[in-house]
Amino acid sequence: MYFFLQIKKQFLKVKNGGLIVFVKKIISCFLFIFQPVFYVVAIFLIIIIRIISPFYLIRWAELASSRIGHFAKEPAIIVLENTAGINVPSQKYLDIFFFKKYIANQQLKKMWKEKLIIMPWWLMKPLDQLNNILPSGKKHEVVRIKRKKNLSRDINSLLKHYDPILKFKDDDEIKAKLLLLKLGIKNNNKFVCLAVRDSQYLSERAPSKNYNYHDYRDGEIEKFILAAEELTKRGYNVIRMGSKVLKRLNTNNSMIIDYANLDMQSDFMDIYLLAKCNFCISTDYGIDEVCAVFRRPIAYIGVAPIGGLTVSDPNSLIIFKQHINKKTKKEITFGEIFDHNLATAHEKSLFEKEEITLSHNTPEQIRDLAIEMDERIKKDWKESKDEESLQKYFWLKFKENCRKNNFQNYVKKNGEIHGDYHARIGTKYLEEKKNLIN
Repeated sequence: MYFFLQIKKQFLKVKNGGLIVFVKKIISCFLFIFQPVFYVVAIFLIIIIRIISPFYLIRWAELASSRIGHFAKEPAIIVLENTAGINVPSQKYLDIFFFKKYIANQQLKKMWKEKLIIMPWWLMKPLDQLNNILPSGKKHEVVRIKRKKNLSRDINSLLKHYDPILKFKDDDEIKAKLLLLKLGIKNNNKFVCLAVRDSQYLSERAPSKNYNYHDYRDGEIEKFILAAEELTKRGYNVIRMGSKVLKRLNTNNSMIIDYANLDMQSDFMDIYLLAKCNFCISTDYGIDEVCAVFRRPIAYIGVAPIGGLTVSDPNSLIIFKQHINKKTKKEITFGEIFDHNLATAHEKSLFEKEEITLSHNTPEQIRDLAIEMDERIKKDWKESKDEESLQKYFWLKFKENCRKNNFQNYVKKNGEIHGDYHARIGTKYLEEKKNLIN
C-alpha cells in the first residue's frame, strides 16, 4: 500500500508541475542509483576534513530552502551572527552551505548563491549524515543543534542594526521596473504588499499530505478589502501576493492588484515586490520574512500563537487573532492564553482541546492597523500618554506571562523565541482589548 501511495504522490507532482518536474524526477532517480558512490566519496572527504581541522576548519549547514520564509531569513541570520562575531571559530575556517532538494523560490536561490559558498546537495547530504554519525562532528556544524529550532528568530536583534544582506543587480532593477509598469506602477509610486495565508499553496505542493492542522493560521482575503481601499485613498497601490491562492480578490479598484492571479507572477517578482514595498500587511506567515530581511515594515494581522510574535523589529505592528471560549462565547485574556498552553500551540487540535475558537480580526481592525502603519511611516502618527502607558503595560504583562513554567518549558525545548522587545501592538486594537491584559 505504501509503495502505491508513493507512486501516486510522484505522479501527482509530475501532473501538476509538467515537463520541468518530470526532468527533475529523472535526475533524482539518477542520483538515487549512484547514491552509494556519493557516500564513498563523502567518507574520503570526511577523513581529509578531520585531518586538516586543527589547522583549517571546514563547517557546513543545510539551508531550509523548501519554505520561503526560512529560506529568506535563516541564511541572513547566519551571515549576520557571523558578522557580529557570534558563533565564529577562533581559527581559520571556511563555511559551506547546501540547499534541500526542494527550492521554494528560484530568485532566493540565485541571490544566496551569489552571497554564500553553495555546494550540491547530492555531495553535501551524505557528508553531513556521516559527520552526524561520527564522534566530534559538532565543530563542523555552522548551526549548533540548540540554534537549529529557532534559527528564524532574530534573538540578537541584528536585522535592525545592519543593512540588508541581499541586493538586486542593475539588470534585475531594469527588468523589475519594466514589470512594475506592466502592473500599472510607475517610478516612485507607493505600494503595499498584501500577504494573506490560505491552504492552496501547500495542498498543491504536497497533494497527498494533510495540512489541515495548520488551518488556524489562514486568513480571509475578503476582510482585507476595506484596508486596501483605504490605502488606495492614501495614494498606495495594493498588491495581493501569493503564487497559488484559493480565492480571487474581488474589487473594481484598479489600484488594488490581484498579482497572485496574474500570468506575470514569478519567483523573481515575488521577491522584488516584497523587498521594495513601502510596507507589508501579512497574516504572519513565511512570505513576510522576505520583507524582514530587506528591512520593510510589516503590519502583522491575526497573529497566533501569540507567544510566537515577532518582537525584534521596531517598524512592525501587531494584532492577534481573537481567542473565543466556546462555552461562554467571550474572548479569553492574554494571560489565560498562556495558562491554557496556547501561546505556543502550533496545531489546530490544541485549540480545539481547550475549547477555544480562533476568530480573525475584523475588517475595521485591519484597516485601523494599516492606517497606523501609514501614518507612522510618514511620521504623522500622534500617540497620547495614555496610549503609550497602555503599550508599556501590555509588554510588562506579556513578559510576565512568558516567565510562566509552560512557556519556559517550550523555550527550553525549542530555544529562545524573543530577544529585545521593539515591536508595538496596534494602538486602537490595544485600546479595544485593554480589559484582556492581565
